[in-house]
Amino acid sequence: MDLASQGEVNQNEKWTYAANYRYSFTGLLTNFGVDFGGEKIGFQDLSFSTKYQINRKTSIKLFALGGLNFNRFEGQPLDQSEDQKDRLNIDFEGQMGAVGARINHQSQGFELASTLLFSANENMRDQEFKNDADEIDNTSGSTDIRKLLSYSVEIRKNLKGHQFQVGAMTNFYIYDFETRFNPVVGNSFSLAINDKTEVLVQPYFNYSRQLLGTLFLKIGGNIPWNVNGQVQFDPRVQLTYFLKRNQSLAFASGRYSQLLNADNYYYYNPFRTDIRLSNLDVDYDFLSSWRHTLSYTIQSELVNTSIELFHYQFSNPLTTMFSLPSDLRKACTSGVSLQLDRSFDNQFYARIGGTFFRSLLDPEIATHQYDNRFSSSLALGREWKLKSGKRTALNLRGIYQGGVHYPGLGIFGDIPENVPYQTKDYLRFDLRWQLLNNHGKWTSTFSIDIQNILNRENEAFRYFDTFTNDVATQYQLGMIPILTYRVEF
Repeated sequence: MDLASQGEVNQNEKWTYAANYRYSFTGLLTNFGVDFGGEKIGFQDLSFSTKYQINRKTSIKLFALGGLNFNRFEGQPLDQSEDQKDRLNIDFEGQMGAVGARINHQSQGFELASTLLFSANENMRDQEFKNDADEIDNTSGSTDIRKLLSYSVEIRKNLKGHQFQVGAMTNFYIYDFETRFNPVVGNSFSLAINDKTEVLVQPYFNYSRQLLGTLFLKIGGNIPWNVNGQVQFDPRVQLTYFLKRNQSLAFASGRYSQLLNADNYYYYNPFRTDIRLSNLDVDYDFLSSWRHTLSYTIQSELVNTSIELFHYQFSNPLTTMFSLPSDLRKACTSGVSLQLDRSFDNQFYARIGGTFFRSLLDPEIATHQYDNRFSSSLALGREWKLKSGKRTALNLRGIYQGGVHYPGLGIFGDIPENVPYQTKDYLRFDLRWQLLNNHGKWTSTFSIDIQNILNRENEAFRYFDTFTNDVATQYQLGMIPILTYRVEF
């Protein structure tokens, strides 16, 4: 169910608003006793924004959003259990919210924008373990709280063909994560703790101009700084050469640094104190990569086609999620990307793309987790106008990509199957049909989405099942029909 409204406040064209509320179809089915593979799933969210034009040059925009979601699973009796999940009661709940404001000022060749944002989300997971008598034996739970306070300011100036852009962004992060185990006998204790605060300040600048009639230059850089006192300069340059009116050749090169969230650097396990990442010198290090691209683009009235060669070089990555922290290597990703876009015309659109790449680790030149080799996507759509004045549309989306590599089952023990493996290729098609009706002062849209219309079993990962004492495969969800009714005022 989807309700939306937008328009003017008190018929004042300077003051506008937009609001949207959604309640999931899966949540509605859950209320009627329907589950998905034994799981009850649902969500709802609300978003609102309002914009006020203070004067001809200055405007202010306020926005807010919030959401709730849940996932519940009730275990089975012992004689009906098929795997270890059936021996658990699982309750997952999540909530998020964000509020912010943006001020924009424009004058002749000058623009100033300033944004303030606060967001927070909390995820809680509790599970109960059943013994052979179907009684609750032990319980465990985890809480993951993340907060972000962000402020950014940017100035743009166009001066006689010279374009300047100067800005800065400041982010303040708070991470609070804990996994705890509560035995029936004995005291509760924490399995993993992550309680950290991070600060990122990032000023940046860009300059661009047309050098010759067919050559365009853009240079700039970012200067990220973190709470550990590290400062880095990331230079970037881009040259675009227009071969013909509708063809261009572009080369870009530069360094990109990012501050990973605390999960990548901080982890504590009382049973394996030797892999507490927060004791390492890599704390708060930026993950940096040099990126080089060469692209060729052809633009026509209806179809845009592009091909891009790329090479990314990482100097300080962690190899895999299960690697010991001292096992640091260099990494590189190289490949080619193809994209074809047909703009919406004659009630038809199309977007087809594909990327073929290798992602390797040096010096061993070894395959690692994200070396899926290829990823492709497809989006097609067609709209028809009916004699009744209504409109109907049909859309198809597809994803086909290589399987993910895993270093093993993620457990410690002498299990023959605990060796590196790759999941099977991922293939999924989604089909959507919708009917739009204009009722004058309001419109309604009824749609049917069928996700994974082929009902393909896409492999997610493998694990050692403690109930069957064997290696099992976890699959992603199969076919899911979703009904949506949207009312817009």
